[in-house]
Amino acid sequence: MAALTNALQALGARAKQTVMRQPNAVKALHNAVRDAVENQASELTKPGPQIDALLTAMSAVDAAALGIDDVQRPGACTYLGIVEHADYAIAAFVLAPHAKIPLHDHPHMTVLSKVVRGSLQVTSFDVGADGKARRSSSIMTSADGPAALFPCQDNVHEFQAGADGACVLDVIVPP
Repeated sequence: MAALTNALQALGARAKQTVMRQPNAVKALHNAVRDAVENQASELTKPGPQIDALLTAMSAVDAAALGIDDVQRPGACTYLGIVEHADYAIAAFVLAPHAKIPLHDHPHMTVLSKVVRGSLQVTSFDVGADGKARRSSSIMTSADGPAALFPCQDNVHEFQAGADGACVLDVIVPP
């Protein structure tokens, strides 16, 4: 158990150190999120130019920028806190092959996600204007751009990693 704890602490420290490197796509993403939250927080609850700017900054982040190319997964799902702030969080989740993050939601939150390694099957549930539930499913890979979910859109969802596992980067406002 101590070895697992040490491995998780080392992974978290390594992920946080990536923010301090210059130039770095993770640092640029952090700056963009910080500035958006400080200056345009009310605009981060719906699609628009502020979200587009964050998605663009997020597009530049890959597994190498996170320093996790060779991460050994000590469990089915490992959380790596990169930036934890009262108003936002930037984190990565490393999933073992076929691991699942069960059905969950993010009440009153906007979440931007980008698969930086591997693939994820994403299943989302919404209530349409007609009051009927809708289910959608898609595969996200590291070749895809980032995606956004909003307080009232695609908020209830689950993830399942593909055969090679996955690493997904999240920006959560507010955390």
